[in-house]
Amino acid sequence: MERAASILKSVVSEWGLVLSIPKTKLLVAGAPCDKEEELRALHLDECVVECVPDFKYLGSVVDGRGGIMKEVKERIAKASRAFGALKEPVFRDKNLSLATKRLVYKAVVLATLLYGSETWTTKHGAVRKLEVFHNRCLRGILGISAMQQRMEHISSVQVAKRFGDGGVLGRHDDSKTVVLAWACRENE
Repeated sequence: MERAASILKSVVSEWGLVLSIPKTKLLVAGAPCDKEEELRALHLDECVVECVPDFKYLGSVVDGRGGIMKEVKERIAKASRAFGALKEPVFRDKNLSLATKRLVYKAVVLATLLYGSETWTTKHGAVRKLEVFHNRCLRGILGISAMQQRMEHISSVQVAKRFGDGGVLGRHDDSKTVVLAWACRENE
């Protein structure tokens, strides 16, 4: 591992770049850092390169075990902040049409929620969290409370239809995988 790190450093310097060793982290896919002594003791230029279980890269959480739950929770938190910031000025404004609200929701909230999702290996639990958040946002825009949805037996599909949304999450039943779609299709 030390040899690979020194080769990386030499290649970086050949290109005229500088490797910031204190900012450099080591993530080994599938190997827990607390059990691999040799991974924790990686030295480069008399500095120890820290082994981490996950790290943030370009705004996304990269998990050493390939999991996405931490990333999904973070994307939901960011999308929730975006939705909250737009709730009063846009989504509750009676003068704006539902079509305008739909476009703003897709452009800001969904873009934030699904950023980087094309690289996720999705599992049922993560998809469920995304669906719950999406349904909560649609109910908020339409002015339907959770209690009203339960009392009037309004399904999530009906909420999506009222919003004019084909759905954010599409399913491929043949391969039993879940595909996240970037944009909802408008009713034609």
